[in-house]
Amino acid sequence: QNRVIFFGLNAGDADLANDNVEGANPLADVRVRKAMSMAINRDAIQQVVMRGQSDPAGMIAPPFVNGWDADMDASSVTDVEGAKALMAEAGYADGFAIQLDC
Repeated sequence: QNRVIFFGLNAGDADLANDNVEGANPLADVRVRKAMSMAINRDAIQQVVMRGQSDPAGMIAPPFVNGWDADMDASSVTDVEGAKALMAEAGYADGFAIQLDC
């Protein structure tokens, strides 16, 4: 069985309809996207959700697909304090609410 868990983030729109930030798109800021990645505990997902049957990756393509790159495939290390600092630097020290659809 093959499964992929990933976030597709709308970083292109000037404003999002499904967040509580008025007049801006917090996902357009690379610091917010990096903070979100740093806050994800991939080891917990690997062990609990995927029952140990997964390999955390930084990109959706596997190594045998053209375009795969080892540097891009490296996943972020979980660093909640670092993520909080990046969010504060981006102007979202208290966070924001956003609807994630799957």
